[in-house]
Amino acid sequence: ISYRFDDKKNILEELHADSVTRQYWKQKNRYNKQGLNVEILYLSLNDSLIKRSTYTYLSNKQVNEASFYNGKGDLISKNTYEYDNQLNITGKLMYYPIEKTTEKHSFVYKYDKHNNWTSRYEYIDNKLGDMITRKLEYYE
Repeated sequence: ISYRFDDKKNILEELHADSVTRQYWKQKNRYNKQGLNVEILYLSLNDSLIKRSTYTYLSNKQVNEASFYNGKGDLISKNTYEYDNQLNITGKLMYYPIEKTTEKHSFVYKYDKHNNWTSRYEYIDNKLGDMITRKLEYYE
């Protein structure tokens, strides 16, 4: 992967080359005045649009909504997010307009005495999906 940055050190463009799968594409990022990434274009090497994603943000700069489009501009999915006071994601609602379905993700955390999460449980439509456990070491 090679990168091109702007003067604020934002990644403007990424060039991806995978010699194993022989896939090559570009990713172009667009930022708002606050420096938050509001759009990603995924392009072939001849600049044909493969797919696109857009993002809106809450006042605390966490992603509020992410929308994903195919190369024709059709919305293929839309995610909305919820967070706790520590800015950990607690909910994600995924909407698929083509299928007219939704999928609700909820996240439950266990914390250590330093208030860092050590386990995260993800439930998809109230069924346990993924569980992540972290081991944190603290130095004095």
